[in-house]
Amino acid sequence: LWGLLYYLKGKSNLKFRKSALTKSNFIPSTSLTILASGWSSTKLLINNNTKEFVYQRGKYSSKVYKFSDLINYEVYENGKSRVQGRAGSALIGGAFFGLGGLIVGSSMGRKINEKCNQLKLIIRLNDFNCPQIVITYVDNVDWDKNGWTYRNMKENLQSVCSMLEFMLNEKTLEQSSTVKQEEKTSEQKSQKEQLQELKEMLDGGLITQEDFEQKKKQILGL
Repeated sequence: LWGLLYYLKGKSNLKFRKSALTKSNFIPSTSLTILASGWSSTKLLINNNTKEFVYQRGKYSSKVYKFSDLINYEVYENGKSRVQGRAGSALIGGAFFGLGGLIVGSSMGRKINEKCNQLKLIIRLNDFNCPQIVITYVDNVDWDKNGWTYRNMKENLQSVCSMLEFMLNEKTLEQSSTVKQEEKTSEQKSQKEQLQELKEMLDGGLITQEDFEQKKKQILGL
């Protein structure tokens, strides 16, 4: 058991805990199976109601993360960065998945003779103890890019990346909503300060009641 835990930590820098979900209030609304190399049961669990997610391997899982904890993600193939996604930015390298959402888009017109010996997805988190999750699809095995196995893994990877894009988009919307609320609060505070200053001027006899009412309507936008 300790050997397994050491292997897990070394491969992904992820602290797994057994039956962690049973000790939390996390109830997934969506479960996405990941075709990770060497693992028969690897999943990304998402609760869209609470905006939380969990990465799970068999009986072991990560802690519960908020969508806001997701910084970005990146796909590496044969040691090269192929796809990058981050909140508020356009997807970089989306052509890797093919045109029009087709996984084998470019291979339909010409035969691809390349091999894939490494395919990894790195999910970066705002977590000091676990800054990233590394999901390995292929490692030190030459898969023919025309073969079904490679195309199936790539299609699965696209589904995972699409879900990550969804979470990043939700994060952006949440941040935008927070900024707007802060701006609204700041505006309301500014109005209050202006009205207080205006009232002091009225009480001090610097302006008339008519001037006060007119200026008050301007401040409140009436």
